[in-house]
Amino acid sequence: MMKMLLQTFISVGVCVLITVVGSLDICQDPADIGFLVDASGSVGSTEFEKAKIFVINCINKFDIASQAVKISAFSFNQNVSKEGGFLFNSYSTEQEISTGIRGIVYTGGGTNFDIPLTFARKQMFVPQSGARGYTKKILIFITDGDATTTDEPGQLLRDMDVAVYAIGVGTNVNTNNLDKIATSVNHRYVVLDFSLINDIKETLTSQACKEIEENAKDHPCKTNQNLCNFGICRITGTTSYRCDCDFGYTGNHCETDINECEGVNCLNQGTCVDYVGYFTCNCRQFFEGTYCETNMCEPSAADIVFVIDVSASMNYKLLNHIKDHTELTTKEWQIDTDHFQIALVTVAESANTVLGFSNIATKDDLRNGITNLNLKNEPSNVHFALYKAVELLTTKGRPNVKKRIILYSDGLPTNPSALLQALSHSHYYSNIEIYTVAIGIDVSHYFLSRISRDISNVFPYNTDALWHHIMQDLIKPECNACIESEQADVIIMVDLAGIQQDYLNSIVPTSLVKILSKISLGTNAVKLALVTFSDQASTRFSFDSYLENNRVDLQRSLSSYEGITDKSSNISEAIKLSEALLGDPAEGARSSAKKVVLVISEFKTSLNEQDLRYADVLRNSGINMHTIGIFTDGNAFDTMSGLASTSYHIVSCEGPETCYLSTSPVKDQEESCYYCIVHFCQTPKKDHSSISIPCEGPGYL
Repeated sequence: MMKMLLQTFISVGVCVLITVVGSLDICQDPADIGFLVDASGSVGSTEFEKAKIFVINCINKFDIASQAVKISAFSFNQNVSKEGGFLFNSYSTEQEISTGIRGIVYTGGGTNFDIPLTFARKQMFVPQSGARGYTKKILIFITDGDATTTDEPGQLLRDMDVAVYAIGVGTNVNTNNLDKIATSVNHRYVVLDFSLINDIKETLTSQACKEIEENAKDHPCKTNQNLCNFGICRITGTTSYRCDCDFGYTGNHCETDINECEGVNCLNQGTCVDYVGYFTCNCRQFFEGTYCETNMCEPSAADIVFVIDVSASMNYKLLNHIKDHTELTTKEWQIDTDHFQIALVTVAESANTVLGFSNIATKDDLRNGITNLNLKNEPSNVHFALYKAVELLTTKGRPNVKKRIILYSDGLPTNPSALLQALSHSHYYSNIEIYTVAIGIDVSHYFLSRISRDISNVFPYNTDALWHHIMQDLIKPECNACIESEQADVIIMVDLAGIQQDYLNSIVPTSLVKILSKISLGTNAVKLALVTFSDQASTRFSFDSYLENNRVDLQRSLSSYEGITDKSSNISEAIKLSEALLGDPAEGARSSAKKVVLVISEFKTSLNEQDLRYADVLRNSGINMHTIGIFTDGNAFDTMSGLASTSYHIVSCEGPETCYLSTSPVKDQEESCYYCIVHFCQTPKKDHSSISIPCEGPGYL
């Protein structure tokens, strides 16, 4: 019988894999095997130890288990003592049995064969000692000499159907006596000395295993090889059995594949896949872990100190702007022991800690701390604030996390030389990034750039460019990369009633051509559909209308529109139509593709409850909602915010080359149109306010 061994490996972040390693010649059918080892004076203690090692080597060839092979072993001289060995019900594992054999003590003394053979019949091969009625019974008798014996003890064992192997060791062996003991001449073995006894191990154990198999050949486990399907059939009685199922199967006959996905919750829209004996969670891009619990694009942990100038050059209006900007900067931050932690320092003539790292400060703590600040009619010694912030980060902050300082100031130090002296100790700030936010009646970009060590680290107070910069800095680069040829179904929705005719045929086509230039079209890439709407919505073309080979025709279809002036815009109708298109294979939609909706309008009509509800349904379905506003104002921004998936899905345009990506209606800094749709990016111009927005990750496009 071949025993198949299975090794189980744990794969980090996945689950359990089963690998068949191979097979070994192990006898695993049930049997009760007893050993009687001569410990008389003629053997000697050294040779007796060799005999015990031989016994241990023999049992290694059998599957030791309660439903497989059981072992009993005793030493003998002219007598047998129960303390000189162990019975079948004493030990249940190979390790325990080996230890038990090593513990059998050499006794010396005379030799008698009849007494140990009778002991085997009356004390070993009986139910009280753990012997089973349905198994093959084998006795292996090892001796070195000659002793008086009769025919009866051996015959009585044979009458019990015990197969007796007699092993004689040495030159004084009386083979006639061995023949009285052994079941047959084929069960008699003779070796010259105990150093050679292991030479017969393979032959002896192989012969015993064949007898064990022959005894079990008519059992249902043997006559029906598929009785236990995906498992091992264990003989438990003359005709009874038990199925020990392979990993991943269950049932009386191991007929049922266990659904390893039952009760498994793959997080973050992961999908559980059931395999035999294990499962995997197929994770969305940028998620990993056994249950897709780890967001690869989560920002790195960071300790950040906000430093606010409260000197004589500031006023409370500016302080309110600072409060608003800190809210904008921290809006997506998760503040806890594993992510962001914040502190607050003020500076005028001296620097003071308002919030430290001793306790985890919340966003509300930061807001309230700024709200309760008092301005001081004092000079601005920014260098003291830098020392204070660095001290907090290095002595009170967490080890092995990124460290940042955000300074709100006009960059007009009262003591410029002291500031420059502080900045000259570059090693002091070597692992700390400093950002400055320019705010004040008069602003010195020179000193702000010296403090932040790079003009690109100086930010305006009325945009969220700093938020973008920090998040991009703390997110893995691969999460920011634009990946070409990702499958995506993209619907462009154009508001015919909400855009002036001139813009419909200028800004709208130009913007769409720019987006189109960054997109690969095809069945394994991006498919486009166009929906136009006023009070009703209609499909101009569906997903299978244009592919890469007719891109020119597609550009023509996107280039002209007829405005509708006597109707109002009904965004709900367009959303319902788009949802239907994205889920309809007949229109070319793919279940495996990313879903994107891009809405272009002036957004002059406010959203009603129905509009908001429909937009929410789309977003909750995993559909990315983008908005491009044409000549928008603050009210339009509110409408765009109600539709877009996040504030970073909002683009505002005031002409073919003047678009803004912003989360507030204040748009001071011009940038070339930037779109990050379906991972396809157009980089903004490079200047001190330029931003590069991650295309993927938590809260991004």
